[in-house]
Amino acid sequence: MRELLKLYVQSKKELTENQYKYIKNDDELILSYWRNTYNMFMTDTEKIKFFEFTKTASDKVLLNLIIYHPDVLFFFDYNKIEISKKIKDGITNNPKYIKKILPIYPLLIKEVKNHEILDDYNIMMPLVMKVPFVLYYVSDRLKDNYDIVMAAVKKDAFYLSDASSRLKDNYDIVMAAVKKNGHYLNRASLRLQNNKDIVMAAVKNSTYALIIANMKFKDDKDVVMSAVQNDAFALQYASDRLKDDYDIVMTAIKNNGSVIQYASERLQNDPEIRKAAVHD
Repeated sequence: MRELLKLYVQSKKELTENQYKYIKNDDELILSYWRNTYNMFMTDTEKIKFFEFTKTASDKVLLNLIIYHPDVLFFFDYNKIEISKKIKDGITNNPKYIKKILPIYPLLIKEVKNHEILDDYNIMMPLVMKVPFVLYYVSDRLKDNYDIVMAAVKKDAFYLSDASSRLKDNYDIVMAAVKKNGHYLNRASLRLQNNKDIVMAAVKNSTYALIIANMKFKDDKDVVMSAVQNDAFALQYASDRLKDDYDIVMTAIKNNGSVIQYASERLQNDPEIRKAAVHD
């Protein structure tokens, strides 16, 4: 009977209730069955069976299933199925398993306590390139690695905050980050927050960058011009002097006439400015 079921399981055919009950407590058969049939697009009936299986399967079976089908972890999350510490440790302490599972299920990085793994460039670099939040969990040594941090901020500038102090003060790293999203200008070192080229790059894609920039940049015509070219409403954050600058105000109004309200009183009454605002 067992040998017949073994062949049946390998054929990937759906089991009857009686067959399922028979193999349910047989580690070898149940693992073989789910290895062959599990996928993210199972029917509701198959998912119910799978849910029942997880409640009776041994840690050994679940560990092997996760290694064979790492995306099963998404199923566990969705159905709020807890896996044991023994299983987590079996995965997270084994570099071979980590290399296979983390690219598919990066959230597992939260469970990794093995410093050698978190400090392994060859494991972490591909992960950071795919999901930059991994930078938060890597070793301090890798947070100070130029290539690792550059890969992260090129993907998402938010993670500049997880870089080492040294790399937050690296011009190329910070420039890449603010070009991606200037909103995170204030995650750079104070020295680079006061670098005009960095601020210029940031305001070209983020009005918030002008809001948080040093006051001297709110009064810098080049910086404010870049800001209003990107977003006319940045005019409201310019200095009073530049709100009274014809070129700045005209550029902003050509983008959106309604921002005339942020111009100086003198320019609000300027015939050319008023005409441009109406024609917008």
